[in-house]
Amino acid sequence: MKVQKMVSLDQESARIAGRMNNFSRFVRIAINAHANGEGIDEVLRRQRLWKRVSDGLLDVIRHETGWDDDKMSDVFMDVMANARNQEEFDLD
Repeated sequence: MKVQKMVSLDQESARIAGRMNNFSRFVRIAINAHANGEGIDEVLRRQRLWKRVSDGLLDVIRHETGWDDDKMSDVFMDVMANARNQEEFDLD
């Protein structure tokens, strides 16, 4: 559940925020990075790395199984749901 909060910005910060695709996402990432003692750059680098890993694994699975896009989407959504719930995923 998302909670709306107001952020006060100076003119320059408001101009920069106005050019961002998803300012709220950026703020959430920055807050979580700060809470974990990490820098935003490190968090974003790790996210980009995991995106590349995920894309690569999907390509391997698609190639090795011959699954079509619908099957791939179903499996991906199941894996994501289980990961969010921190459950083990059984491919059998």
